[in-house]
Amino acid sequence: MTVRTIEIVPLGEVAGAEVRGLDMRAPVPAAVAAEIERALNEHVVLVVRGAPGVAPLSEDEQVAFTAQLGPLEVRSGRPGAAQRPYTRLVSNVTPEGYALMPNELHDTEMFFHHDTCFMPVPQKVLLLHALQVPSRGGNTVFANMYRVYDALPQRLKDRLESLRALHVFIYTKTERADISQGFDKFLHAAHPAVVRHPATGRKLLYVNRLMTMRLEGLAESESDALLQELFAIAERPEFHYEHAWRQGDMVLWDNLVGMHARTAMIPDEARIMRHTSIAGSWVPVP
Repeated sequence: MTVRTIEIVPLGEVAGAEVRGLDMRAPVPAAVAAEIERALNEHVVLVVRGAPGVAPLSEDEQVAFTAQLGPLEVRSGRPGAAQRPYTRLVSNVTPEGYALMPNELHDTEMFFHHDTCFMPVPQKVLLLHALQVPSRGGNTVFANMYRVYDALPQRLKDRLESLRALHVFIYTKTERADISQGFDKFLHAAHPAVVRHPATGRKLLYVNRLMTMRLEGLAESESDALLQELFAIAERPEFHYEHAWRQGDMVLWDNLVGMHARTAMIPDEARIMRHTSIAGSWVPVP
């Protein structure tokens, strides 16, 4: 029996690699799934390019592909979750057959963030599939938080060693939320500001501008100043891979290492992405 192989082609020195020779509609052999995981640990972001003239995956096909890479994350608390427990749309329009809440409509740029950092166990891997893309804009920018941590001055590494960061999910896109009146009614979790990846053993900075509200144990002014310094470093382009989408693209990324943001898009052109994810299995630790 012939075992299919794939080719991993780096897209840059910081992060990102293209996966060639992968048929996402076919069964994924265990050896290929293991190679994808190895490549994800090395490159943080993987891209499977959509082929010209080939339709994007159906919802069932995307779910089946994702399930071969790890246990599916079950979404809840959203419109249509009972009918679509494993998928959601990231869209600036409401396609027929979907029920989207206003805060699920993505029509602008978006600050850097880690998905579900506000949960005790964040999601492990995220997958985003381009169903429809605008002529320009709406790119996804990924920051390699290994590289960010490695570049921190030693004084910051020492300062962060024992600190925990509070992440709160108060939905905005380009502004930090105000938690001065409390946040107990919102999803929130505290994790170490520096965590160690369980697969690679490497340390990474685990804070982001959109959802990290404070560093615990510090005065508000001290926490704000330190976070702003960290955000400024993490958002330097030298640590980024920017993905310009084509219809049919599938992008997978490590949700711990790959902090991500979205660039502005054209208001009157549809951008529709379908999201699936692999469930997390560990609590971030230093």
